[in-house]
This record gives sequence, C-alpha cells and structure tokens, in this order.
Amino acid sequence: MRLRKGPSRKTEILSEFDQGQVVTVISKKRNWIEVRYWDVLSKDYLQGWVFTKHTAYFNHRRPR
Repeated sequence: MRLRKGPSRKTEILSEFDQGQVVTVISKKRNWIEVRYWDVLSKDYLQGWVFTKHTAYFNHRRPR
C-alpha cells in the first residue's frame, strides 16, 4: 500500500507498506483515511493518507 502526503493519487508517495500493517486512523476524507503507524525500518512514526479500498476495519478503540 502507498502512504501519500495528501488524500489524492496525485500527491507524493511518502512510503509503502504491506497489507496487514496495523495503523491508527487519524481522520477520514471521502474515500481516504489519514493514518499513523510505527515504521520498523526508519524507527519512527509515519503519517499520511491511504485509499480506503485497500484497508479493512477490524477494531475501533481509543488508546488509554
């Protein structure tokens, strides 16, 4: 999956990650969701936009 700078296929690709990556949803805009996740390779959090067609919704819970 491609992590993009904005909610459009025309925006810069920030990173790519495999299906199965657990992410935190920050916001939603039409068919796009803004996500944040820990990237093991860069050892940092990455944040950007993913097209919802490529995502699955499993659990909605807020961190404590």
